[in-house]
Amino acid sequence: MYVTDRQNSKDQKKDRKTNGIPITVRQMEAVIRLSESIARMHLQTMVKPQHIEEAHRLFKVSTLNAAASGMTNA
Repeated sequence: MYVTDRQNSKDQKKDRKTNGIPITVRQMEAVIRLSESIARMHLQTMVKPQHIEEAHRLFKVSTLNAAASGMTNA
């Protein structure tokens, strides 16, 4: 997931479709923490693929919204 997101960001920047949003290790750690929180919300002790997918979906939506509004992550 991380590698794919980084590559997509670089490709978008290269193709000048967008400025490309850099994906950092810190953001990846946030996705991991979010996955753990989603698992806890479902009262599960282990993170499952669907928790990771939902965390990644939320990350992408929030990142795209931030980019659309002109905000950037530093």
